[in-house]
Amino acid sequence: MTRYLIDKATLIDWLGDGLELAVLDIRPTEDVGYASPLFANET
Repeated sequence: MTRYLIDKATLIDWLGDGLELAVLDIRPTEDVGYASPLFANET
């Protein structure tokens, strides 16, 4: 598997450009926990 990394500034630009963006955080829960900005809790 090839890894594609982007820097913080690029992500901020992508989030603010008004276009659709899908971001997946596939790190193990033990590594991320509830501190992930992508964490969503289904209630």
